[in-house]
Amino acid sequence: MKVLRGARVAALAGGDVRRRRARLADGNALVEAVACLQGCQQIGMPECDVLLVQCAVRLARAPKSREIYNAMRRCQRSLQEAKGPIPPIPLHLRNAPTKLMKQLGYGKAYNLNSKEKSGLTYMPEGMENVNFFHDCHKDGS
Repeated sequence: MKVLRGARVAALAGGDVRRRRARLADGNALVEAVACLQGCQQIGMPECDVLLVQCAVRLARAPKSREIYNAMRRCQRSLQEAKGPIPPIPLHLRNAPTKLMKQLGYGKAYNLNSKEKSGLTYMPEGMENVNFFHDCHKDGS
């Protein structure tokens, strides 16, 4: 039972998509909630009660935001409303596990720099300027 509570706490930290629309604006809260779940799995009852209470208080006090949820919904809506085939992922972002894929340019010039530094695009052709995080504060985030 405690492990199930720990799993629920971890889901809450990541933002339960079906029930809670507000996400935690503190990325470390999710890491701590997962650590709580692992602690509950390893320690067991009744000792993990302290972990659950500590994590519950941490999550309750963490700042909340709808930014991620709203951006995810915008992206999903964009895919649903797309006419024709979904634009392909740029070749340099694709995995190249075979020689043929490497020859076709999969993964070529990929790096972790921002698009400003690398000159690469990270969105499909025709969507380079799409920003799913736009106007986040207008819709309740």
